[in-house]
Amino acid sequence: MGIGQELLNVPFPQMVYQLASAIARSQSLLDRESIEILKVMGNKELAPVFLPAIKIEGGEVVEDEIETSMVGAGFQPTFYQFAETIIEVKMAITMSRETEYASETKGEVKTTSTTSKWWNLSRKTVVTTTPIDASYSSKYNYTQEGSSLIRTRLVPVPPNSIIQRQLDMRSQAMQLMFELDMKKLELALEEKKQALMKEIDEL
Repeated sequence: MGIGQELLNVPFPQMVYQLASAIARSQSLLDRESIEILKVMGNKELAPVFLPAIKIEGGEVVEDEIETSMVGAGFQPTFYQFAETIIEVKMAITMSRETEYASETKGEVKTTSTTSKWWNLSRKTVVTTTPIDASYSSKYNYTQEGSSLIRTRLVPVPPNSIIQRQLDMRSQAMQLMFELDMKKLELALEEKKQALMKEIDEL
C-alpha cells in the first residue's frame, strides 16, 4: 500500500464532523447553564445580597440594610464560548525495499562431446557446463506510526446585548437608589447642622 493511500485512509471528514457536533452540543449546554445561573443570581430569595443603607427616621440617622439580588448588587454571570479548535493528525510512514543478487563460478569446467555418423557424414556435439553458486535475497520493510491531537480553547464572553441591557438597567436602578438615599442623608445632616448653628446663635 502506498503512502498516498495511507494518508487518504485517515478519516478527516468524520473527525471534523464529530468534533464540530460535539462543540455545538457543548456550547448549547454551556449557554443553558449560564442562563440558569443568571436566573438564580437575579432572584433575591434564592441568592440574597444585603447591602448597607443609611436612612433618616424621626430626624435621626439610622443604619439599615437593603436586600437585593446578586444582579441588583452588580454581579453578572459569566458566559463561555469555544474560541478556537485545532485538529492535528501526524503520520510517519517508512517504506524500504532492498534486493541483492550475487553469482560466482565454483567448481571445475566440464566438457562433454558426442560424435554421430549418418550416411558417411559425421556430426560432433560439444556441451560445456560450469557450476554457478548463485544467491538471491530480498528485504522489504514497512513501518507506520500515527498520532492525533485535538485542542480547543474556552474563553469567557459577556452576555448578549439584550441580557446585558437588562443587567445594566438593574445596576443603574440600584445606583440611583443609593444616590437618592445619600442625597436624603446629606439634606438631613445639613438640616441638623443648621438647627445646631441656630441654637448656638441663640445662646
